[in-house]
Amino acid sequence: MRSGKTMPITAPGIGAGDKLPMAPVKSAEREIWRALLFYNVYRVFLAMAALMVLFSGKTWSRAGIDDPALYHGVALVYFALTVLSIVLWYRRRPGVAGQGVFAILVDLIALMLIIRASGGLGHSAAEVLLFVPVAASGILLPGRMALFTASVAILLILFQTGLQVLDHNNDLSLFLHAGLLGIVLLATALVVNRLAARAKKSEELVKIHAASLQDLGNINELVIQAMESGVLVLDSRDQLLFMNNRARELLGVKSRDLSGVELSDISSALADEFGRWEKKAGQRKDFTCDRTRTAIQVVFSPLLNGRNLGTLILLEEVGEARRREQQTRLAALGRLTGSIAHEIRNPLSSISHAAQLLEDSAGSGRQARLVELIERNSARINRIVEDVMSLNKSGQLSRETLQLGVWLKSFVRRYCRENNLSESVVRLGDINTSVLFDSSHLEQVMRNLMDNAMQHGDAGRVPMVVISARKKDAGAVWLDVRDNGPGVSRDLTETIFEPFFTGRPDGTGLGLYISRELCEINDGHLEYVSLDAGQGGFFRITMERANKQHERN
Repeated sequence: MRSGKTMPITAPGIGAGDKLPMAPVKSAEREIWRALLFYNVYRVFLAMAALMVLFSGKTWSRAGIDDPALYHGVALVYFALTVLSIVLWYRRRPGVAGQGVFAILVDLIALMLIIRASGGLGHSAAEVLLFVPVAASGILLPGRMALFTASVAILLILFQTGLQVLDHNNDLSLFLHAGLLGIVLLATALVVNRLAARAKKSEELVKIHAASLQDLGNINELVIQAMESGVLVLDSRDQLLFMNNRARELLGVKSRDLSGVELSDISSALADEFGRWEKKAGQRKDFTCDRTRTAIQVVFSPLLNGRNLGTLILLEEVGEARRREQQTRLAALGRLTGSIAHEIRNPLSSISHAAQLLEDSAGSGRQARLVELIERNSARINRIVEDVMSLNKSGQLSRETLQLGVWLKSFVRRYCRENNLSESVVRLGDINTSVLFDSSHLEQVMRNLMDNAMQHGDAGRVPMVVISARKKDAGAVWLDVRDNGPGVSRDLTETIFEPFFTGRPDGTGLGLYISRELCEINDGHLEYVSLDAGQGGFFRITMERANKQHERN
């Protein structure tokens, strides 16, 4: 039974209402933590180098030359604080910004004290190391915080310069060196921060695009997996890249990991067709799969984008392809006959009216028989026109909840009264369920089945029709209509539903076809069920069951 509802396709990683993925933001934060780790490792090595100078006893180094005690104390405390920074990094407390500010301020203060103990600004090589924490602030911290740390560095430089001026008899020329160093540090912080921000933004965009492409790929794979046709994709070396589930079913392939497999390893018959196609592209071929022995129609399409990217292979069972083509032809035929029926109606009414006029003056004899022949065939043509027109109007659907037992009792009374039949010819079972169906459509379907039962019942007995219903499962109901006729040959159980197929000379051949179409648009189905030889068969309507609260206890 078909369902008119559509189910949303959801790719992994994308939910209803989601916007851009949040993963890139978390990834950017991880990158900052990683950068902070590298910076902390650098600080540990720097502290270890200061300690090595402290304990080496070398006289060639200027480290601590002015104030060895200050240098020793700063080196030991600095090493301890760098180890503490590593511990804080692993604990992730405080956050990355707090740890970054702490580490940079400790470095600036420690370096400035080491510079003071080693001869001061302009005399210690340690002042070059001031650029490292200032540059690190541009990477680890937001713009304003980076400028704050650069400002702290400048203030420390000016403070140290002031102390050196007091120590060197008011030599103001030291402020020129300090000013140039402060300007360079500030420029370093600005430039590095701007470059880091641009790099972070570019990285986030790249990761967002990568995540979007991944999600799009997942959606495409879900759509391809849901296709009714088998799909295979070969790369430029004719090795398998992708195969959907329908292709696995058609080719009888059970293995899941087939990337890089040759086409001949999957199906030698398909590989042969592919080889012939490469020699003469553009042909649609049929072949029989060597595993499943299924007749398959195959279409090859090259994947080109300025160069050969591979080949797309579409597989479809030959029977399915032919049924779809037949449905397309029947749909086109239905539209055509609808137009023809509309055009026939006007001249047909004129013919019927003329026949009635002739009947008034025909009298009896041969002329009267000819008039009767005209009227009888005009009536038959009119029935065909009405059937075709009703089929075109069947798209106007108004499904409702029907108490099936109550509705059938009312229908049987109407049908028997209109056709001068005793209600005893219809045996109605105890039906206690509700269905979803358009009542006018069900009326037309049941009338067609009852007319069929009356006309094809046992010729030697009074026609008898049995109508019964039972629940197929939680969502469907079977309604069976059986007569006491000989039934339909098994070879014709599908043919009888084709348009214009009829076993009576005065039949239109549209009743069962229209009935099945009406059931289909109500999410149901009409079929003929054959019983054992000599027991006939019956028509079965599959209908959607209504909600349980609509049913009677």
